[in-house]
Amino acid sequence: MTITEFVQRFDARKSGKGWMMKCPSHDDSKASLHIDQTQNGIVLLHCFAGCSQDAVVSALGITMNDLFPKETSKSANPAPKRKLAAKQSPPFDWQKHVAAFTEKDVRRIASWRGLSSETVRKLRGDGLIGIHNHFGNRLVAFPVHNGGQVVGCHFRLTDGTWQYFPKGITAELLLIGELQPDRNHIFESTWDGIDYADKSGEVDGIIITRGVGNAKRAAKLIPRDSTAILWPQEDQAAKKWEHDFVEASTCRIRRVMIPAHDLNDWTRNGATANDVMAALLSAETIRARPLEIETADESPEETLLTPIMLDDFCAYMPMHNYIFIPARDVWPASSVNARIPPVPLMRDGEPMLDEDSEQKTINASAWLDRNRPVEMMTWAPGMPMFIKNRLISEGGWIEHRGCSTFNLYRPPTIKRGDASKAGKWLDHVAMVYPYDKDHIIRWLAFHVQRPHVKINHALVLIGGQGIGKDTMLHPVKHAVGIWNVKDILPPALLGRFNGFVKAVLLIINEIHDLGDLDRYSFYERLKAYTAAPPDTIRVDEKHLREYEVLNVCGVILTSNYKTGGLYLPADDRRHYIAWSDLDKRDIPEQYWQDIYAWYDVDGCRHIAAYLAQLDISDFNPKAPPPKTDAFWEIVDSNRAPETSELADAIEYLDNPDVVTVAEVIETQFVDVISSDFADWLKDRKNGRQIPYRFEEIGYIAVRNPDHKSEGRWWVGKRRCAIYAKKTLSKRDQLAFARAKAEAGRPE
Repeated sequence: MTITEFVQRFDARKSGKGWMMKCPSHDDSKASLHIDQTQNGIVLLHCFAGCSQDAVVSALGITMNDLFPKETSKSANPAPKRKLAAKQSPPFDWQKHVAAFTEKDVRRIASWRGLSSETVRKLRGDGLIGIHNHFGNRLVAFPVHNGGQVVGCHFRLTDGTWQYFPKGITAELLLIGELQPDRNHIFESTWDGIDYADKSGEVDGIIITRGVGNAKRAAKLIPRDSTAILWPQEDQAAKKWEHDFVEASTCRIRRVMIPAHDLNDWTRNGATANDVMAALLSAETIRARPLEIETADESPEETLLTPIMLDDFCAYMPMHNYIFIPARDVWPASSVNARIPPVPLMRDGEPMLDEDSEQKTINASAWLDRNRPVEMMTWAPGMPMFIKNRLISEGGWIEHRGCSTFNLYRPPTIKRGDASKAGKWLDHVAMVYPYDKDHIIRWLAFHVQRPHVKINHALVLIGGQGIGKDTMLHPVKHAVGIWNVKDILPPALLGRFNGFVKAVLLIINEIHDLGDLDRYSFYERLKAYTAAPPDTIRVDEKHLREYEVLNVCGVILTSNYKTGGLYLPADDRRHYIAWSDLDKRDIPEQYWQDIYAWYDVDGCRHIAAYLAQLDISDFNPKAPPPKTDAFWEIVDSNRAPETSELADAIEYLDNPDVVTVAEVIETQFVDVISSDFADWLKDRKNGRQIPYRFEEIGYIAVRNPDHKSEGRWWVGKRRCAIYAKKTLSKRDQLAFARAKAEAGRPE
């Protein structure tokens, strides 16, 4: 066709020496497709967003030949015998194919392939099945997508072979539902993929390669942290299909083996939905862990399945850098401009032209500065990605119209399953922590349901190595979003950089004895993260300006040691201690294979649903946690000998509201404390340590307001310190201290 015919057909607007229109090959909010012609009249297409000419032509529903005028093609190529088609092919209309699929076809396909009528109707409703008229034969067909549009169909002949229409289109993957971040099923055959959806009830995460050739393309769609479940057919071609997928992927891989040529043959010959689920649960592990380095050998251009767009960025004004939204990373301007072409300037919907009537453009970074700036960034669960008219600073929100704060938080994307099927995980928690399971599960459920609310105590999980502490937490990580979980070691908490605070769950592993000084420092540093206030924490990350985030992280500490690890004082209100005496030798090796296989299939989804639905209405996140027997064992292990003897004396004195050192010394005569400890109390050089020992057991010195120089009290014939319970009010402490002094005054 000529350039005039092209611009009239697709309603392009004049722009300088050429024309502009919205590119049909991507979601184009502004006209980014430039149209021009050569001296011979050949139509030239260029998408500023990076779409290839082939993709644009396919999305327009035309062929490359349509870009050549008939007279040009003849004069430029006089020798070839083949002539260009004289008549232009109309655009492919898939909706007519869907409309031709009647209720009679629903019943026919359901009966023929052993499917439920509901599944076939859903395919029709989703536009995933139709009827193609092939020389008068009504044949079942499936859509072929390219650039977000249906450009053709894949139909089955009566002899069982498959063809594409129109001829020349490339074989594309067929996707049922949305890709899933945790697990996707890969099928070679269209009927197998549909049959699995029918028997399992799955409506997402089903990829059909339509033959052997697309295995590598399917592999590129699967995230590295996901699991791909392969359903190969029983033939030689399937071996190449599986090999290509494994070679091109980096994710975990499991393979389902069935006693038939393919899944649909198996179910048509009597296999039930339960048989299919049993085969899935027995799937063989091909790759247990994601690869650290991609093994694909394609060029970088081939691995970029989705082009980076201008909408993937916003300008972070404090550093004059740019946030890459999908990954929440910060890019310099040079990197943005290297990946994003210049942006055409528009005014009132019309192109802006320069003196030579050429389209004016602006660098992508400059366009972002003007059109998508943010003044601050934070990490705030429960709030939108762009927090309009609010800034966060110095512990709270500031209302300021016209400003925006970018939220680095990304919510979980796991598709929740059936809460009633989470029993295997509940049994595991009960096996590891039989006496603490209720508090642990409710604590975890609270973080799944209300990640924006701080729980003012940490969860401390203690038990022998290899008993399943990490196994218990594995599905919870998926429930809150694996990117919202940070695993660190204790030294990281004492360091300068604290990016780990941007977490719904902050897991500090391997708590062990760091030495007396470090243990106390670790405990003090941990206070800011285990409870609020502070309501915000200032984050310090390498090469980034410091910024404030909400202090809502839930802290979990794990250790193999009950004593000699964590330091806890008796009055601690920030830690719930769970102890397990389970021995890993009591757990069979097969147990771990079975539970992780269940996790990979549906377990994580069921657990996410259970935690999201659990009633936590009576869980108070601000209340101090119960003090377990394990808590007191840790407290006792951290006490100095003097503190223990002092506690014994106070208990012998019936835990009085106020007490003096002299009263404690008197207990040596009834063998409550040793004479050595009594001498230690009398030694003047220990005078500064005594208040600290009293404070460890819950008593503080009450200052005498009438004796401002030393603050001591006259008790009997000498001045001394009086210690009162910390739990008393200031008024009661002073009243009891006065009463003690009056009672001891000589008559």
